[in-house]
Amino acid sequence: MDSFLNQNLVKIILGFIVGGIIGLERQFFVVKEQERIDDEVRPGVRTFGLLSLTGTISVLIPGGYANPLFIFSMVGVLVILGIWTVARVMQAQELGITTSISLVISFVIGVMIGLGEIILGITLSVFVTFVLSVKERVKDLIIGLEYKEITSALHIGILVLLLFPIIPDVEDPFFEVLNLRSLFFFLVLILSVSFLSYVILKRMGVRQGLPTFAALGALVNSEAVTTNLAKFSKVKKDERNILIANSILLANLIMIMRIILLSLIFAWQDLQFLLDIGSILGAVSLFGIILVSIRYTGGEKKVVEKIELQSPLAYKTALRFVFTFAIVSFTVVTLQQVGDWGYVIAGLIGGFLSNTAVLFSSLSSLQGGVISVNKSIIMITLGTAAAIANKLIYASVGGADRRILSRIAIDVLILVSILLFVSFWALGIHFHLL
Repeated sequence: MDSFLNQNLVKIILGFIVGGIIGLERQFFVVKEQERIDDEVRPGVRTFGLLSLTGTISVLIPGGYANPLFIFSMVGVLVILGIWTVARVMQAQELGITTSISLVISFVIGVMIGLGEIILGITLSVFVTFVLSVKERVKDLIIGLEYKEITSALHIGILVLLLFPIIPDVEDPFFEVLNLRSLFFFLVLILSVSFLSYVILKRMGVRQGLPTFAALGALVNSEAVTTNLAKFSKVKKDERNILIANSILLANLIMIMRIILLSLIFAWQDLQFLLDIGSILGAVSLFGIILVSIRYTGGEKKVVEKIELQSPLAYKTALRFVFTFAIVSFTVVTLQQVGDWGYVIAGLIGGFLSNTAVLFSSLSSLQGGVISVNKSIIMITLGTAAAIANKLIYASVGGADRRILSRIAIDVLILVSILLFVSFWALGIHFHLL
């Protein structure tokens, strides 16, 4: 196969094709812009293809970069590109250099094909074409960016590229259950998800309304979503109250699904744990999906005029997560002497603050041999129950009226009851613990 690819005839054909792929995108771009397609003015498939073919032929003759044909071809290409660029600027009064750079890259790709770098040349051709094809989307994205979004992205870059490598990879000196670098990793992870959620919500949430806001926001922090929704109810005290209550129910459902997803990612090697937690939370999620579908069927889905978004980076949420993760982990170790009720207390307290932190603390203790699978499941189940119930508190703090609070209370009671029933049935236990 390699000998076939390295035959000169195949190289010549591929040399034209890789450039033609780029030229095809450029030609489609011209049509999209409704400009006159003239090969003498606007390079297309043939121009790009012939240019990359020139690069291929120039290195087929033995001698590599030192042979006269390669030097003559390179100089000729640069001169032609220079003349074309100057003529375009003078005629069209525009200084667009994207096509010029693409032509140079096309020549370089042709050279790579001629030198036998077939796979690399084809890959580069496809990648360049992709970059050119997403120009408009990237342009729209950049135009829609705010200064705080750019600085937030830079913050994440600094945390990942500069600070993370120098964070010591050591355990805590007290219980040796917490890794300092792991804590920092979780901090950066929460901040990154918060930033992505902010960008998505900014571009979709306002158009799609409260359900989208609740679903996307709950991927990061369902408590923050609940508080924001409750505050919105103080401004729009009308039929939207039902939609707000339903959106909080949706946030709880997404939170449960998030725990399932994180379990699959970080505990994929523990089949027994995945089967237990998957059956429990999966059953609750299935019932929640049915309940949400019933609530939204026939309900009003008006577009929300405005949803106030806070900072792209939720430092408070991330720090609270790390703090809760540490406290729950220490609590698990400390309460080992208390007995099984220690894990109950750790799960309930942690769940009211951050159920994700309870999950990671439980997995850390499970993988470290500190607790059993059953006790880990109990912690996560009770933490999830507490995380469902705390929506009533956050909604009340946010200023939700009694009608919303009553609907939230009913939804919380239903979900928690199903969760506890399924977990007790799945683990074969009652209120006394193993």
